[in-house]
Amino acid sequence: MQMEIEKQAMHNAMHNQMKMEMQVQMEQMKQQMMDQMKQQQQLAWQHMLAAQSQIAQFAQVAQFSQQVAQVPLQGAPMPPMPFAPNHQAGVPSGVPQYPQPAAPPPGGALAMARDQGGSLQLQEAFKTMTAKEMHAVIEELTPHLNQLITHPFGNYIASKLVALPAAQAAMADAISGRVVELMQDARASRVVQAAFEVLPEPTVKALIDELRTHVVETAMTTNGSWSVVSAFKRTRSSFIVEEVAPCLAAVSSHQHGTRVVQRMLPEAAAQGVELQVIFDALMHDVDLMALASHLFGNYVVQHALRAATAAQRSALIEKLLPSLPVISTSRGGSNVAETILHTASAEQLVCAEKLLRGQNLEAHNFGRHVMSTLSKVAAH
Repeated sequence: MQMEIEKQAMHNAMHNQMKMEMQVQMEQMKQQMMDQMKQQQQLAWQHMLAAQSQIAQFAQVAQFSQQVAQVPLQGAPMPPMPFAPNHQAGVPSGVPQYPQPAAPPPGGALAMARDQGGSLQLQEAFKTMTAKEMHAVIEELTPHLNQLITHPFGNYIASKLVALPAAQAAMADAISGRVVELMQDARASRVVQAAFEVLPEPTVKALIDELRTHVVETAMTTNGSWSVVSAFKRTRSSFIVEEVAPCLAAVSSHQHGTRVVQRMLPEAAAQGVELQVIFDALMHDVDLMALASHLFGNYVVQHALRAATAAQRSALIEKLLPSLPVISTSRGGSNVAETILHTASAEQLVCAEKLLRGQNLEAHNFGRHVMSTLSKVAAH
């Protein structure tokens, strides 16, 4: 009877895990399809703009041909060519040079920024604008940056402006005071992440300081999680680590929150940021076996084993070793088990081998991978 109950419990657990995996895969496929649609839409606009430019050139050439036809054979000068000869290396003279995207007319930048095609044109025009033209555009857009940051097309312009030294002060002012809100917005998060990358360090630290007491709630959202990752990568602020630690199990087991912990651990380890509060939580506040077997949490445990100091790693492995045969039979847990085998000390590896041998794991879907890793590690 007990065996039947255990089998049913294992069946239910596997069913729930498969269901969660399917949901994650569906979400990822949905996101990929949306990204592809956006890229195709932008390409379509770029092709349309190029076609419009070509049509305008063909019209000029046709007009030139008509003018030539009306010129007598002798006694009259030829009309000017509608395009300058191309003297670039490798390009035959006389090949039309398509005009670079022009700067917007005075007072026209805002309308372009709010239009899908206009936004694309304006982004291209930034590459060739003179300092005077750029100043005029920044001056026109500055009073409207608060709205452009969250606008469907204007947010792309705001992302470009944040990289321009002349616009950085205005962009910082537009973001300041609502960093937490913008980090979680699908459009504005793109602007905020760009700002974290390029604004001066004191400015970035002041902006990220608004995240205090809001790290966990922000990390649990799709766009907020990426923004927290960006914030930590730029400043490696210790308060982000300290706010995640008390909620480590919940954050690590969350579809979006786990991204923050997974990116934070190796970054912190590489840069010498203190992670003891995270390892204290893993050792004393978290059901480590459950987290190691979790669909998302197992990745956090793997990163923790790799990011740990020798002492921290040894303590984690000692706590996980008694559960090694059990976690080896789940998809997530088997990944952790393999990481344990790769990072364990010689004494721990001997203990792991004793625990795993005789469990018939070779016949298990996931356990066989663990046993294969054990054989390879033991051979070396």
